[in-house]
Amino acid sequence: MHIAIDARMYHLHGGHGRYLRELITNLEQLDTNNRYTIILKPEGFSSYAPANPNFTKIQTTAHWYTIAEQTSFLKLLYKINADLMHFPHWNVPLLYRRPFIVTIHDLILRTYPHSAVSTRNPFIFWIKYAAFRVILRHALKNAEHIITVSNTAREQIFEYYPELTTEITPIHLGAPPHVISTERSEWRNLNGEIPRLGSAGQSLARDDKYLLYLGTAYPHKNLPFLLHAFHQFGIRFGRMHQLILAGAHSRFYNRLLSTDTAKTLLENGDLIYKEAPNDAALEELYTIATAVICPALIEGFGLPALEAAARGIPVIASRIPAFEEILGDTATYFDPRDVETLVGSFRLICHPEFISGSPNENSEMLKQVQHDKLLSHAAQFSWQKTAEKTYTLYASLRA
Repeated sequence: MHIAIDARMYHLHGGHGRYLRELITNLEQLDTNNRYTIILKPEGFSSYAPANPNFTKIQTTAHWYTIAEQTSFLKLLYKINADLMHFPHWNVPLLYRRPFIVTIHDLILRTYPHSAVSTRNPFIFWIKYAAFRVILRHALKNAEHIITVSNTAREQIFEYYPELTTEITPIHLGAPPHVISTERSEWRNLNGEIPRLGSAGQSLARDDKYLLYLGTAYPHKNLPFLLHAFHQFGIRFGRMHQLILAGAHSRFYNRLLSTDTAKTLLENGDLIYKEAPNDAALEELYTIATAVICPALIEGFGLPALEAAARGIPVIASRIPAFEEILGDTATYFDPRDVETLVGSFRLICHPEFISGSPNENSEMLKQVQHDKLLSHAAQFSWQKTAEKTYTLYASLRA
């Protein structure tokens, strides 16, 4: 069988890029029978070197969410003429009529439309959003099979498309205990410089105390709520920790960092922003983190939460279906609309030596127990399992 994978997002540092890199790497190790064509943009083409002779890479300049995706990319797909096409995202060309499967990570854009990269012109934005709705429905309706990254994402599809008859299989993502990368550890601040300093001039040292958020600043991520709760925590219990926000620079981060709360935290040296950390920098951030914070109002999976758990790092997460599915009872949960519950979670994780106002002599032992529990739970998820289940699905569709 000839299988093609749309890997144009291969080079991205976020979840979609991680999914593609890990899926392809593990399929190379697993499948010696089928023939694969991996479609990449120039950035990914230069970094991907097939490790299996059955895997071939080709290049396209057609960007996602563009007219070129519906025209020149479509022509390329028909030229490839694969027996089965795997689209790892909902952006399937409307006129593609050969067998394909699609991976849906979430339907957040149906609940929070403005989590899309908005334009300054509302009219243009809503035209693009209408196109998204059409393309998404086409992908769901015409796919031979739908993969979701969680049962939660599967339920999101049923919520918006109860009439859908396409079969859906949840296949969880994975998380290695460490990210392996040969990239330089570097990140850029808002001015494009590459410092090793925080926004207020503080060095990131392993013996300092940091709370870490990884991801975008889209509305559903609930970051104004996070900043408010963290500010209140510092006022009440002492400014002993710093909050690191790490994610790709965007208009949404600009808006967030220009709020009064963010300005106050930045001026006080309590908030640090790191732009688009690569894998090596990401690993350093995990290493120094006291806890990883996941405050979202809705998610399809929550890869940073699982990656933190795989390193034994405490996770403070909003009580939403995706996090409860992925983290089970290993996280410290809070109500994502109640600041007091997050302030309480900060205190529980950052000051474990005090419970009910009394010193706890067993705090270090409790930390170790929680560390081991996180590692044990995260071990249930692996990219090898993700690839094995995907490979099995490929085979079942063309049998």
